Amino acid sequence: MIRKGVWHQFGDKSQTVALEQLQQGVGVGVIISPRDLKLEKAEERCTQYRTLGAEALLDWQFYIPDYTNKNIGTYSLDEFRNSVNTLNQVSQADLDTLSATLEDHNRRLCTAAVVAPAVLYEANRPERFDLNRKLFEAAKRAGDALGIPTLATVALANSSIISPHSISEALSHATGLPCDGWYYLFEFGECRIPFERNEVLSCGSACLTLAANLKPVVHAYAGPMSLISFGFGATAAAIGHSQTLWQFDRSRWPLTPTEQQGGPGEVAPRFFSGTLWGTIIYADEVIRLPHSLREQVMTHSPYSQLIEDPATHGVVKWSPWEAGKHLVHVIGTEAAEMAASSSARAAAQAAIAHLDQANGLFESIAGVPVPLRQESQNFHQRAWRDVLHRMLNERGDDYDLLEMMS
Repeated sequence: MIRKGVWHQFGDKSQTVALEQLQQGVGVGVIISPRDLKLEKAEERCTQYRTLGAEALLDWQFYIPDYTNKNIGTYSLDEFRNSVNTLNQVSQADLDTLSATLEDHNRRLCTAAVVAPAVLYEANRPERFDLNRKLFEAAKRAGDALGIPTLATVALANSSIISPHSISEALSHATGLPCDGWYYLFEFGECRIPFERNEVLSCGSACLTLAANLKPVVHAYAGPMSLISFGFGATAAAIGHSQTLWQFDRSRWPLTPTEQQGGPGEVAPRFFSGTLWGTIIYADEVIRLPHSLREQVMTHSPYSQLIEDPATHGVVKWSPWEAGKHLVHVIGTEAAEMAASSSARAAAQAAIAHLDQANGLFESIAGVPVPLRQESQNFHQRAWRDVLHRMLNERGDDYDLLEMMS
């Protein structure tokens, strides 16, 4: 139903990146973003992706429902781009219109499933449960008319993790919907890559709870965390080149225009190392490493061939744009191996082994005279490994069930 493996999450300038990666065999699908792509252009792109054997999903991005822009305006849903309070008063006739629009757009894009629009599940906001139910029912009618599955969207806001009860309520509501699977995303606190153990554990436990219902789970905005998504029971994990796609970030949908501060200036590219499972600044930090460590850290892709020769380090310039494509290629290739594991337990064990290797390499790097910057150090790797160990120990019954059914 939902193809297992790595999917490309759309963001700014992601369309060509996804096409190139699919041409090289990286990824099994794409997730279309109305925020970043007009409907007519989305149709053209989906045709290209299908010729490469990829499937498509359309994420309506209703998390902040009153956000809109010129691209979103082409999807004929302007009347639904309102506040949560206004949407709670939506009539059945309006929901019928929504259902017809969902059916039309998913047909035009030949999607693999209908992703139901949904607002964020927030703590102490029970009215959102009923709204998400109404939105799901409209999507379900569209999916049934098209003869394709309907995925309920489970968007957990950071406020929902203040207590296990808040998450439990949201998951209970989501699993009570007559859906064919879930489109799942999780809002972390402010961090470049999630590393706070309780947050990562909450994210993984919620994903495993959904998966234990024996329906597919698409882990949206997974980014580098896709290494462990399949150990959480996910069927699919979505990745992207931009840091804003490495986790769900509501700041991408601002309700008030942000002031332009000018260009970012020259930014040093960050080399994503598959062995470290993190980034290291090129060439400033790379050239500090002894030759033997540098060889272990520099895991290359078709997009890093320019700097594959150690003699070029610090001499040849490598663009942040190529660095982003390299990151997607390395993450997509390794995460696909995790997806190919025989079970969620096996995927978790494989991810732990990979993270153990990363931590061992970091211990070797610790002796370098000039330390790496904080963002290049191994905070998330250790946290992820610890969370996976804990889940394997505490959620054995769920892993047993998934193993039995895999």
